Amino acid sequence: MSAVALPTLQLRRGDVCTELLTGSRVSVGRQMLEFLFLHATLPQAKHLHRVADFISGIAGVYTIEAHFSLVRGPLTSLDTSTANTVHNLAAFLNSIAQTSCINLLLKEDDMPHFLPYSFGSGNSQAPLPLAPVTTLRELFIKMPVMFTFAFRDWIVDSINASPLVALTVSAEGLGSETWNEVLTQLHPQHLRKLTLSLPEISYKDLCAFLSRLPTLTVLALRDSPASFVRGGALSQSGISLTSLRRLSCPPRALANLLGSTLEFPALSSITIHPESRQDGCSLKRWTAALRALGRRQFRHELELTLILGKRNHSFPEKGESDAIGLVRGVLEIILDLTFSPSLRDIVPHYLQAWLSPFSIPDVDNILLKGHGTRSSQLSDYMETTFPSAVVIFA
Repeated sequence: MSAVALPTLQLRRGDVCTELLTGSRVSVGRQMLEFLFLHATLPQAKHLHRVADFISGIAGVYTIEAHFSLVRGPLTSLDTSTANTVHNLAAFLNSIAQTSCINLLLKEDDMPHFLPYSFGSGNSQAPLPLAPVTTLRELFIKMPVMFTFAFRDWIVDSINASPLVALTVSAEGLGSETWNEVLTQLHPQHLRKLTLSLPEISYKDLCAFLSRLPTLTVLALRDSPASFVRGGALSQSGISLTSLRRLSCPPRALANLLGSTLEFPALSSITIHPESRQDGCSLKRWTAALRALGRRQFRHELELTLILGKRNHSFPEKGESDAIGLVRGVLEIILDLTFSPSLRDIVPHYLQAWLSPFSIPDVDNILLKGHGTRSSQLSDYMETTFPSAVVIFA
């Protein structure tokens, strides 16, 4: 039986990049590293304690990227191998606390993700006594197991104790109750940029979390919340996102956010894009989002970006053309055609309904992104429809 290969570490010091196995006798001494990249598969996870020993032996590292491939099939029980993987992950995470790490990425590269489902079965499902990281400025997590009982306290404490300015979380399979428990404990006081891909989060929990982020300037929702509050249930909350300048989200989320009692006094940029975890395109929801935009009055001039499609899912060449009403204050439109190149030479009726001087009369700048440098039916349409606007296509 062949031996399991050791996890790979890549280190960067200045202009020198070193790749080594954790079993190699390579010494970097008590130095501060700029970058450490780790990749470990499920068989290699048993060696994570050796990675932890290596990290404990250096002075520190500014950026850590850890990629894992930990699942070969669905996990239906907490067997010995699964419990060992949990504890080996814990050893690795515990070693980060003393590194002065500023940027941390924890990501699972494969699906399904590593999720031990037998909560409460065995000590590996109880909160583990891990030292939180208190130096983080940017944190990226695409690893649902980090929000299960074993690691939840470590994640929450690391976020709350660090001067975090950028946070990205992507996960599914945990349920709305988990996110309620996690979000109610989070209080990042310096956060400026938040990116969430959490299709199971509830709208109520999301709004409550956002209300505790006074410095937030950029919010990106890759998925719409699982449920929305109806009938003005938050009408007495008086939630105002006082610092938020840029908002990016799917149309369903935007329609509900703008249709709520939330206030956006500093908002100056809105991006609408497809749901990240859903295929297909609902033109009715896009129309509803643009209508909600028209029903709002904003204090600042707006930049509006429409990302038409995503990889392997382009926008339709035909569709219902419902009016969106009057949308005032939009001075710049960015139309991203990267994933829908056919729309350059076919201007659907729905697009004409969205982009007309009767719908968006204040436009003076139009950028056709992913269009190419040659003129097209779309560029001709925009130049004819908005004769006083500057139309740029590239």
